[in-house]
Amino acid sequence: MNKSNPVFSKQKNIFFGPEIISKLISTDYPMIMVDKVTEFDSSNLTLSAERYISANEPVFIGHFPEFKLWPGIYTIEGLSQCCNIFKMLVEVDEKELLPDLIELQKLFMLKPYVDITLHRKILDLLKNGNTKNPKKYKIRVKLLNPVFAGCLMKYRIKLIKGNPTKWMVTSTVEGKVVAEGEITHT
Repeated sequence: MNKSNPVFSKQKNIFFGPEIISKLISTDYPMIMVDKVTEFDSSNLTLSAERYISANEPVFIGHFPEFKLWPGIYTIEGLSQCCNIFKMLVEVDEKELLPDLIELQKLFMLKPYVDITLHRKILDLLKNGNTKNPKKYKIRVKLLNPVFAGCLMKYRIKLIKGNPTKWMVTSTVEGKVVAEGEITHT
């Protein structure tokens, strides 16, 4: 990210599903903890995303079969993945390819009249090894409430102005904060 003068489109409401998310981060199923990105606001340096907690999650086989308590580390992992997604969206935006990524999402949603050949630049960027390197984070997040199967978890991250590697993070379920803190990219 260009620290002195980042070039951001002022995209607010946005939708990226699992196909795009899996191309933006280095994690593979079943450890992708973000189902969709719902907002990328470059002027306020925020990103919002969601994760549906299904009763059929593989983790519930052992954690705990009759109780279905969502592991807190998965919530923290989802927040970390949101930070990675934010960094990638900024990189995509700096290369003026965010509109191409939005169009590529339409392809995955079976929208008519999407020409995949028009999106070669964004596909090449996403295949680039630099975009898929695992990131290291310093995590200071408190788990405040339990999360159970059947919930919709909402993630919200905000990049701290003046520090391009530090985010304030919050996770909520039904409006109740379940985790909050800060994550710093090291």
